[in-house]
Amino acid sequence: MRRRWHGRQNFARMRDWAATLYDSLARYARNVPIPGRGRPCAVQLANDPAPLYLRLGSSDGFVLEEIFVTRVYEPVTSRKGLAPVKQIIDLGANAGFSVRLWQKCYPDARIIAVEPDAGNFRACQRNVGNSNHVQLVQACIAARPGQVYLDRTNDESAFSMTDKRSGEPIEAITVPMLLERCGADPIIDILKVDIEGAEREVFANCSDWIGRVPTIMIELHPPYTTQNFLDDLERTGARFKLEWTGETAGNVLLLLTQASA
Repeated sequence: MRRRWHGRQNFARMRDWAATLYDSLARYARNVPIPGRGRPCAVQLANDPAPLYLRLGSSDGFVLEEIFVTRVYEPVTSRKGLAPVKQIIDLGANAGFSVRLWQKCYPDARIIAVEPDAGNFRACQRNVGNSNHVQLVQACIAARPGQVYLDRTNDESAFSMTDKRSGEPIEAITVPMLLERCGADPIIDILKVDIEGAEREVFANCSDWIGRVPTIMIELHPPYTTQNFLDDLERTGARFKLEWTGETAGNVLLLLTQASA
């Protein structure tokens, strides 16, 4: 509770901070009938005129706190010496909170954000709003194109990509397909990756595009380890330097830059 009390300064008004407390109650008291559970709730951050919308009782509140209170992406947004950020690729945009962070920190950058889940994608559209700088794509990022399904066996608020037929199918595309489809610029100044385990196959086959990426912020999911990831990058011939390592939701979070960047 002390941590949450100190975090109130990140919100525009006390009622916005109180809304996050109510959301936490709805999230953790699963067996209690909480009014409004599942409905979007507007929360306004300090120094941000546009509200964010979180779905009460979902994982949205956790992600919002992670990004704007704990500030897990601060190692990249506060990093000095980065070249001007003109383009960001966000793989695993969820409800759009990370996209809003990029909009705030890099207002002139082009952002291409990918999110496979239909509910998350709609939430992302609402949070991002109409912006000429942002392009949203509903798809799974994978090593091979095709049709996949979202597996929610372990957690209804999280999912992984699977070939097993379950629920609605979703298109799987490769990173080169995404870049071509969106007419991406030659350089991806920041690549943010949180794709629930699919990073293992994506980075095992990344030699044809990884050279375009000066900076990577990635969350790794077991059994894929930091060493696995570094080995995959080394095999491409690109030279990356591990700048920072941290943890979020029990997973490893890494910031890397190309040695030549």
